[in-house]
Amino acid sequence: MADWDTPTFALERFAWDAPDQLQLVGVFSGLERVPADDAVLVVQGPDGMRRLPAISHTDGGPAGHGDRWSAAFGWLEAPVAFDRARLELGTDIAVELPAPGDGVAEGPIPVRAAPHGNGAAPAPTPVPADVTGAADRLRREAELLEETLATAARARVETEQRAQATIVALQQRVAELEPASIELASTREELEQTRDALAAARAALADARSGAQELLDRLSRIPDPAAGGR
Repeated sequence: MADWDTPTFALERFAWDAPDQLQLVGVFSGLERVPADDAVLVVQGPDGMRRLPAISHTDGGPAGHGDRWSAAFGWLEAPVAFDRARLELGTDIAVELPAPGDGVAEGPIPVRAAPHGNGAAPAPTPVPADVTGAADRLRREAELLEETLATAARARVETEQRAQATIVALQQRVAELEPASIELASTREELEQTRDALAAARAALADARSGAQELLDRLSRIPDPAAGGR
């Protein structure tokens, strides 16, 4: 800790950047050097304490007096509600933070010594098996919805492809059957003409038979000269 009377942290932003990520931005005053490593966000809620490691830091190396400092902290498990938070930098610096939100602190926050000055970080409090967390549930529901929409889109595309293939096949079949249909109509017409000709031939044959029978009857009634006119 540097030899200023009251080292402070002017909070500019402490808010959720994602369902499982918090961002902290502010300016340290009264410190010669702010450690770039070992930044941890300690949160305390009804389910116990969680220690969130920093997953990104201020670009450009260690910050100092009057420099803007920022870091993003990620949950190692499903996020849970919390009502207190503390920033710990190494084993010497601790900043008690307000609840996360879009607003900023009313004034500079005093910088104190970290409660675990020996460097030994307590083990994270186990999460009960029946606690899932709102953010984790929302993420799973979003993933399920996205998967359902993707499945529906694939099914729609496959249905359209099958319908299009069926239409093409039917069009080809119609094109193939059209010549056969024309030929069948011609064959039917020829068959009708043949039937008419056959009926006419049968009628002519019947007339011929009738004429022949009539002729035979007449011949049978003519007297035979050899029989003496009888």
